[in-house]
Amino acid sequence: LFVMNTDNLLAKVADPVFLGYCMSCAAKEHDHRGKEGAVRQREEPMSVGMKTIERNEAEERLGFLISRKARHKVADVYEKGEKRRPMIMEPHEAPESLKRQGGDRTHYEYYAADLCQWYFRLDDVLDLAVKHGVPWSAVSTRSPHFSVRKARVVRPPEEVTNSIKLEQAMGGFLQHTRRVVAMHVDRAAEFAPIRSDLDARIGVQSLGMLHQGWIKSAGGIFSDDRVATSKSD
Repeated sequence: LFVMNTDNLLAKVADPVFLGYCMSCAAKEHDHRGKEGAVRQREEPMSVGMKTIERNEAEERLGFLISRKARHKVADVYEKGEKRRPMIMEPHEAPESLKRQGGDRTHYEYYAADLCQWYFRLDDVLDLAVKHGVPWSAVSTRSPHFSVRKARVVRPPEEVTNSIKLEQAMGGFLQHTRRVVAMHVDRAAEFAPIRSDLDARIGVQSLGMLHQGWIKSAGGIFSDDRVATSKSD
């Protein structure tokens, strides 16, 4: 099952490279050497695949991939050692110190941002939906509302949040899964969010630059480097 968001102009619907990568991550046998010698074990089958891109801003509206101690008792490949589970830390849940950690170096320590493109094994996702469901998340937000006293619509200031909305995200499944794989992709080639008029203009230009790059790679030549939405195009 392939799932994706709808506000990314450069999203590749059912990307065959991504699907092939996920399907290739099947259960494999390997040797685990412990105190009692080599033991032949099988890796857990991959349940969820996801795409990630490089984070470039601390306040970016993208969740990022982390791991933490498992809160749910599940069977693990290894009997000993700390059991950790992947999760998506949404920006409204992350403390400022975590979002900015490592930002003074070449990239953030928690650099893998969720691109919101997912591959699920159908049997696993149905089992997870029945047993656990998708967790709800409370998000503070700014909401215009009708004031009976003023008899008009009131719009809070941009910096004021006056309501809480409940939402579910596909990343909520991760905390219940045994094994997740992430494919890290080129941000410029696969991410152009469209959330405003300005985003739309930038997105179209990003799409034009991407297509122009493909043509150049195939030997094509342009008289100049102008792309869609450039002045005088």
